Amino acid sequence: MELGPIVWLRNYAPFRRAEAGRGHADYSPLFIRNPATSPLSPPAELVFHQPCAAMSTASLYPRYCFHLSPTFDAWCLLHAREIHRLEQHEGFQAENFFFHGNLPIRWVRVVGIVVAVDDFDSRRVYTVDDSSGACIEALLVLLPAPMANSGKGQDKATADCIHVGSVVDVKGELSTYRDEKQIKIERIKRLRSTADELALWERRATFRRDVLDRPWVLARADIRRCRREAERSEAAVERKKRRRAGTAVTRGTGRQQEARQGKGTRDDVAAHVRDMIRTGELAGKYHALGL
Repeated sequence: MELGPIVWLRNYAPFRRAEAGRGHADYSPLFIRNPATSPLSPPAELVFHQPCAAMSTASLYPRYCFHLSPTFDAWCLLHAREIHRLEQHEGFQAENFFFHGNLPIRWVRVVGIVVAVDDFDSRRVYTVDDSSGACIEALLVLLPAPMANSGKGQDKATADCIHVGSVVDVKGELSTYRDEKQIKIERIKRLRSTADELALWERRATFRRDVLDRPWVLARADIRRCRREAERSEAAVERKKRRRAGTAVTRGTGRQQEARQGKGTRDDVAAHVRDMIRTGELAGKYHALGL
């Protein structure tokens, strides 16, 4: 049987990284095409989708509906190329919300190989290539070990285990730096085997199929319910602010009254003592001393 050339991307799904000694990688083919029997279409994992037509025309829901989205507060496993295609809309930049169609995305996850490491003061920038046709920078703030153990970051010793050539699983918050997408790392982990990487590829394809490729549509009743909940929440916050302001005013007034009362009491006692001395009521108290 005559085999055609290996197709699609060289260091992606057509090739498997078999780890060898000293961290070197040996690339062996996974997909070899027979032009007589195999269609000229890429594997599904290599097809990068723009939002479907229904999602492109779907309306952008208000902020108070975002918690109903399957991508809200979820690790969105994406390609770097897909991350760079995410859009921003006016009014949501402050919270770092990006959009795939009308799906709000804030937390992302990327799997790829580290191709560059740049060190700065108390921070490190990894450039991750997932063979999607684009790289993405991931920023890690280096913390001392005690602070890192508190769950707010990773220490320098852990970060030093990741170097150029490491295959990593990166989780973080999406942001922009100089008009380029960037990941602020919450957790970065070095993958120990090819099986771990392939498992994440499968999860990424499943996430795209089950979440990104399906339109997110809410019923009007759900939107009205979310609006009422948001209005009640805002009203409760306003009432709490007013109570705090009223308590502060009451406390201040009470302190002023106590200060005035205390001053008046001291003045009254002093005047009474002066009157007693003037009228001679205290004279007998000092006769024993000859005064």
